[in-house]
Amino acid sequence: MGGCYLSDIPPVAVRDARSLPAAKEEERRTAIRLREEDHTCAEISTQRTLTAAQERTIQRLVADKTPDQRRMSFALWTRAVIGTLIHQRYGIRMPVRTIGHYLRRWDFTPRKPLKRVYETAVGRDSVLA
Repeated sequence: MGGCYLSDIPPVAVRDARSLPAAKEEERRTAIRLREEDHTCAEISTQRTLTAAQERTIQRLVADKTPDQRRMSFALWTRAVIGTLIHQRYGIRMPVRTIGHYLRRWDFTPRKPLKRVYETAVGRDSVLA
């Protein structure tokens, strides 16, 4: 069972099991069982809200079209808008921060929106001269 020791866990995380809520107690028992089955700490701590198939679908939807092309009342993809898309598709609500982690994992980087430069009559004349 090498690689992960109780001393590796921050002291704040180590508590008396009797003080944990039922859901957390179940997570603790699952983690212990998985360690006994020789799973690594990294494997145990990997918790994702979306399945791999759901992730691929969301990536494709975001990459292919803008929100207004998807009949959403937004012009650009933001973390909050992607959260709305995920909720509409799968009924899953996610914190904006979690969506940011997904975007970073998918190599979706933030960009400034393109600005259209409207030429003025003076500006046009000076360019043509």
